[in-house]
Amino acid sequence: MSVYTENFHLPSLRHIYADGPDIAREANADIKHQLELRRREIDGDIGAFCVHEDLPNVEFGPLAGLPVTIKDQFHLAGTRLGFGFGQLAKNPSKKDAPALAALRKNGAHFIGRTNMPPLALDFQAVDGAGHRTNNPHDLAHTAGGSSGGGAAAVAAGLSLVDIGADLSGSLRIPAHFCGVMSLVPTEGQFSNRGMLLNETAALAHFARPGIIGRSADDLWVMHQFMRGNEDVPPPLSVPSKSEVKLGWLPHGDAHPLDRNVRAVFDQWRATALSQGVQFADVDMDIFATSLRHDFAFLMGYETGGLMPWVARLAARLFGRVAARRSPDFLAQVQKGYARSKSAYKAALQRRDGYIETALSTFGNLDAIITPVTPMPAFEHVQPVQDHNGVRDYDRSFGVDRFSLGYYDALTYYTGAVSLLGFPVVTLPLGFTPDGLPVGAQLIGRPNAEEALLAIAAELAL
Repeated sequence: MSVYTENFHLPSLRHIYADGPDIAREANADIKHQLELRRREIDGDIGAFCVHEDLPNVEFGPLAGLPVTIKDQFHLAGTRLGFGFGQLAKNPSKKDAPALAALRKNGAHFIGRTNMPPLALDFQAVDGAGHRTNNPHDLAHTAGGSSGGGAAAVAAGLSLVDIGADLSGSLRIPAHFCGVMSLVPTEGQFSNRGMLLNETAALAHFARPGIIGRSADDLWVMHQFMRGNEDVPPPLSVPSKSEVKLGWLPHGDAHPLDRNVRAVFDQWRATALSQGVQFADVDMDIFATSLRHDFAFLMGYETGGLMPWVARLAARLFGRVAARRSPDFLAQVQKGYARSKSAYKAALQRRDGYIETALSTFGNLDAIITPVTPMPAFEHVQPVQDHNGVRDYDRSFGVDRFSLGYYDALTYYTGAVSLLGFPVVTLPLGFTPDGLPVGAQLIGRPNAEEALLAIAAELAL
């Protein structure tokens, strides 16, 4: 275990609120002080936090000043965000992002913004000024992105919980790389307004606010307060392992998986079987090329709608080399930039079919477990091009018989799950021989976050 991920003792959220609001207020003030001291001690090495100014200090409400960090992607009224560019915006935001509004109303104290790449468009958290977030388990490795600062902060004991966002893996990949948990709620459960440079803009699909934390119960508590609840929810009703039936996608040779990641999955499964967990193979190929292509196309179409046509054209013309390196992701995103309404409608219709098939695939399963990425956290990689935060990499990953470019590798397992819009918990499974964390996507039924988190609580290490 790294020195950055041990020797800190932070209470669970439920423990903080066990003795009433007055005690919780005192506890939160003490925790905030502890976090500040630890930040001064180690964040120079981790780089979890980014440019910041004082955020509103709100201590009324049932959260009683709970210290919460937020990804540098969220607008918060009266404050300026950096959006990963490494410098603060000229003007303060006018409104709270809806994902933060209920937390502020309920008395959360936002104690800092966590680092991300410009425009949240990378899977490493390096901002536009070159400020890099390092993985607390091995500083030579990335913490992932785009919510890398938040995952590193939680893993290193610099934050209790971080509010982040996920489009194509931005919560799941950092949580997997840093050995913590995340919750990506069902698509549409929370508004994604207030998460783009234009604070009133939103995407029709995929972009989802979510939470990074240390336990399933902490995720559950925060999820309920984000939904506007004003009381700490009852504890999760955790099933026994013998009551849990998981869908298991046979790895075989169909999909890429690093041998060390595969070994962690297989060992975890063997242990779970010995404890009574039931497994059943999943018939639907969730990661079929068609799903991954349709996700990237739809993402390109919808994000392209927020761009001037000249910028879309330039991206397609000057991104040809990058597209050749990434036939399954960037090439499809660029097809979406063409903004064909008929192609968009057809892709949405196919998406409806995928969702219907996935729902029937669940049958009597409680959840489906899959990899997050084919590999664990990798050593920091420099882009070969960087145009105002839009980056290109010539790095490829050799996994099994596959050779995957940077973007294709990192979206291989996350993009198709984003397409479905189902809730996902990132569940830590273990460590590689090099001490790098390995996590899994635990996928649940739509709007069944409580049941999914209860299962995650039982299966967590």
